[in-house]
Order: sequence, then C-alpha cells, then structure tokens
Amino acid sequence: MTAQMNPASFIKHRRVTPLVKEPVSLDGFSLGETLGGTGLILLGMIYVGQDMPGARGALDWTKKKLEQPRQTTQQLLTGIGIVGLAYRAYMN
Repeated sequence: MTAQMNPASFIKHRRVTPLVKEPVSLDGFSLGETLGGTGLILLGMIYVGQDMPGARGALDWTKKKLEQPRQTTQQLLTGIGIVGLAYRAYMN
C-alpha cells in the first residue's frame, strides 16, 4: 500500500513566516509622492482597463472617445499602463 499526502492537510498545518524581520516602509511617503502624477494616471489606466469596481463609467467614456469596442479599449488601457509603469521603473 502506498500512502498519499492530503494537500488540504499540508496547507492547514503549514507554518508561514515572513522573509524579513521588520515590515518594509516608505518612510512616510504617500503613494502619490512615490509614483508621481504620471504614475498615478498610469495606475488608473490599469485599474480601468481591468474593469475594477467603480471603473465602468470611465471605461464607457473612454470607449466613446476612442470609438472602439469595449474589449479593445480595455486592452489598450491595460497595455499602455503596464508599459508606462515599466518605463518609469526602468528610468529610475
């Protein structure tokens, strides 16, 4: 007979420990100061592009202005947001 491991039991009794002793902080900087205005706009584009809660109005407005279908608008906003944030991270 072979014994099989129960995955639910493994996860239930697994001990999770943090990788660092103290939590990482931004020394009192807010998200706006850290990302800047452009970073917040790019983050908002990703938020709207992923159709998060409360973003439906902005998505519909952008869809009308671009005269594109909804899925194309979502992909465009998400893509521009990710590429823009990656570029900002690369430049810093």
